[in-house]
Amino acid sequence: MSGSRGLSQHSLVFRFTYALTALVWVSVLAVCFSAYGVQKSMGERMIDHLVETEALRLQIKKSQEDDTWRLAFERQLGPTMRAWGESKAVSSVTMPSVLRTLPLGLRHMHSQGRAWHVMVVEARDGRLYVAYDSSDAESLTEKFAWALLAIALFFMVLSYFLARVLARWAVLPIQTVTAHLTRWAPGRPSMFGLTSNEGVQLTEAFNKMQDRIDQTLADQKELSSNFNHEVRTPLTLIRTDAELGKLEAAFQEKAALRFERIMRSADEITESLEAVYYLAQASHGQTEPTSLRDCVNDVFTSAASEAESRDLVLHNQVDEAHIELVNRHMLLTVIRNIVRNAIFHAAPGTLEINSAGHGLAFSDDGPGVSPSDAPHLFDRYYSTRRLDVSSGDVPGALCKGEAGLGLAIAKRVCVVQGWDLEIASSARRGKGLTLLLSFAPPK
Repeated sequence: MSGSRGLSQHSLVFRFTYALTALVWVSVLAVCFSAYGVQKSMGERMIDHLVETEALRLQIKKSQEDDTWRLAFERQLGPTMRAWGESKAVSSVTMPSVLRTLPLGLRHMHSQGRAWHVMVVEARDGRLYVAYDSSDAESLTEKFAWALLAIALFFMVLSYFLARVLARWAVLPIQTVTAHLTRWAPGRPSMFGLTSNEGVQLTEAFNKMQDRIDQTLADQKELSSNFNHEVRTPLTLIRTDAELGKLEAAFQEKAALRFERIMRSADEITESLEAVYYLAQASHGQTEPTSLRDCVNDVFTSAASEAESRDLVLHNQVDEAHIELVNRHMLLTVIRNIVRNAIFHAAPGTLEINSAGHGLAFSDDGPGVSPSDAPHLFDRYYSTRRLDVSSGDVPGALCKGEAGLGLAIAKRVCVVQGWDLEIASSARRGKGLTLLLSFAPPK
């Protein structure tokens, strides 16, 4: 454990350098040993072939000249090769006696500090010996080995310095990111003076950035909470006064319509504020097994009067057994915003909600959306414009193409929760609209 802990304290440059250097060293040594082995083997095979060829040549030549050794045969075939021929009756005086103990064939031997390649064959009535002194060749092989070792050492040392340069170049982006993160999120003690491990430094920088993000989110939630509290109070007063004004102006139709519009606008702003507030507070949150049919019923109950005033019929066709593991409050926020969007855009008509796999399908038979408007359906404040009641239109009605905040908020909640909200059918004007809410990530 202590060895592992000590290794983890080294910098990435250190570990990368020594890992690459070790790889190069192993490769260089493997090549050098292979080259030495191949050179030595080829040299010995060449000498063996030379000795064997010369012995067979002399064997044929001497056998053709006579059938017996009348005199011992002795010849210097080169600076390092000699031949002897003898029989039991005739012995060579200069031939080393150790050669007589060798069996027929090619043999390698060491005698008197010299290395020999010896070929023994039968010739005439005795034997023929051809010996090659390979001591000089072995000396050259040894020099070749030392030369290889020197070359290997040179490249091994060179590889260490090149590995350090390469390691610094490879780790430079990590150090750059760490430096940027440290400048972006100051406030915590820096680890740069405490450790040389770039991994630890980067982790510390990310921790600092996470702390800053967490603090920013906490400040945002506090601000949204304060803003929600400050705005809801005057909105409540506005709605109360509008409701009282409507009662007082009950016999003045146009004034009553305007008070009705003020009340609806106050309700809309209140619900939007509530949605934005919960969206600012939103995270994945605590999930629980939730009945989708019950959630739809809750939303339909709260929106029934407004839907009825706009002639929108609500149908809950969700399966009673449809249970999903979701954040109930966030689901209610999504359904509420989609239903309110249908009230403003699909009325008069019908809105039907059905189970659709791991999700819900929202279908209406309203005017639908055009292909050009479909990509902007979830944009905030898309084409928002209200008609004045003096034009004779329904109070508070929206112009076509208006998306407001409802679908934008619903889409944002889905993104935070990891859900998917999209147009399920091709967008065509006059053919209604179907939205698909899926709790499983899209494949």
